Amino acid sequence: GADRCGVREWLRGMGLEELAPVFVAKDYRDVELMKRIGLDEDDLNFLEIHDPHQRELLQAKAAPAVVGAAAAPVVPASAVVPAAAAVGGADRCGVREWLRGMGLEELAPVFVAKDYRDVELMKRIGLDEDDLNFLEIHDPHQREVLQAKVAAPQSLL
Repeated sequence: GADRCGVREWLRGMGLEELAPVFVAKDYRDVELMKRIGLDEDDLNFLEIHDPHQRELLQAKAAPAVVGAAAAPVVPASAVVPAAAAVGGADRCGVREWLRGMGLEELAPVFVAKDYRDVELMKRIGLDEDDLNFLEIHDPHQREVLQAKVAAPQSLL
């Protein structure tokens, strides 16, 4: 599709076309979003790109653009959401929106990558310690917020 071609063309421009299948497989297809918010260390680790030269090229190419003499605002790493969370079906967007509502939007790629996409199911049955361990969420605050949010009783219609 157009997404696949866009990523391939963008990567070809850096001489990294061979990485296109990885970007597509991991749903990093929104080139405009990657250009706007950049790719951080976590993104490159998630994409399993370990070559220092490739990492440098991708971070330089995807870095927020400098307009005139004024630099683009610095976005904290915790606020950067990989394109995986922004592209694809409603389930991905639903997870991202749900996590954003808790201030945990940076966890969206993990939920998507590990197929935790059904927000209604998570709300209904909750996330237990095993789920959080599987999702590799070790931060006590994040665990507490997630368990409180999904354990909250749902109103009956």
